[in-house]
Amino acid sequence: MPEEDPVRIAGKYRFSCVTTELRDTASPVALFMKERFNLRDIQKQYRTQCPEIIVPGNLTAGEAAVLGTAADWQMRFLIHPEPDLHLASLGVMELDVLSGGIKGGFDQRGLLGQVNEVLRYEGGTGSFTGPVEGSKMEPETLCRACWGLALLTAVFRAGERAASALEGVESLMTACPPEGLKQLNMFRQVMEERLLPELSARKGRWILGPVFAGSSYMRGDGDLIAADLLLDLKTTKKNTLGGKDMYQIITYALMDWDDDYGLREFGFFNPRYGHLAVWDIRKLLDDLSGGAVTLDSARAEFRELLTGSSSKTAPYYYGGPSDGEIAILDPDTGMMTGWSYCGDDLRIQGSLQAYWKKRRTLEGYTCEPG
Repeated sequence: MPEEDPVRIAGKYRFSCVTTELRDTASPVALFMKERFNLRDIQKQYRTQCPEIIVPGNLTAGEAAVLGTAADWQMRFLIHPEPDLHLASLGVMELDVLSGGIKGGFDQRGLLGQVNEVLRYEGGTGSFTGPVEGSKMEPETLCRACWGLALLTAVFRAGERAASALEGVESLMTACPPEGLKQLNMFRQVMEERLLPELSARKGRWILGPVFAGSSYMRGDGDLIAADLLLDLKTTKKNTLGGKDMYQIITYALMDWDDDYGLREFGFFNPRYGHLAVWDIRKLLDDLSGGAVTLDSARAEFRELLTGSSSKTAPYYYGGPSDGEIAILDPDTGMMTGWSYCGDDLRIQGSLQAYWKKRRTLEGYTCEPG
């Protein structure tokens, strides 16, 4: 579902997604983080410990954004031979909605099919007992497939703005520019040499693209959970730890307010530098808050922030299969239901066909005949 601006209605607040909230300095989420956690010392520490760059880059801003998502897909394939493809499928569904208004149109289903044909599987796995051996696909082919999957993922996350980049693209398997291909190949080598060996000792439940208890109130999904480690992949060229990046991973840890994943550590890996930075969550939050906040108290406060001050919200994406349906947790009913995204509407899959249309009122969302 495309990101949308936060909407304030009747003195309450409708939360959008984690990244959007953190960009908005007036957002309750951004204020919550800044009021409790001082990042100055940890940012300085990160800069001093980060090694020299080993994968320089020269891409446009748009290409760099796709590269970051492609690197995330690449990491997933190095961790599991058949990672869940539902994010790309959601991008295809979004294209179904947008293509009528975009010049030229698309063969949407055929686009993902081009990648499926190369990968030789559909669907995939999101949760497994790890570690396991990753994909053995020829490196260049895998890089091209990851770039194609990243283009579709961008459509799901950014809507028409990202979809317009696909105009004239005949095959996702040839869409990756030479410089992007070069950097992805280098990223793979760095991940194999510096990341995977560090993760290999973490035995237990591994999750690709985890969502959290709080994701039904504010959209957000992580990159990877390896046993008790929440890991975020960054491909920025600067050897700095951005405040929004740190607040984002803290937010994910707090959104796991029922401790469903048993998280004990979180961190970042940047393949441009081959740098893995990991912290004990409880100790770091204690340090960042000057002892004023514990993980348990912060989770309780954050849960109250999201559930107590939010208006009725649309059922946000929560995860699910990749066969044209997605499973969504409705925060009002607590029920999982199959939906397909229809632009501004969501259509229930089943005998009862209905649309849930956005209504900026206290009543929230009303069901009308489809």
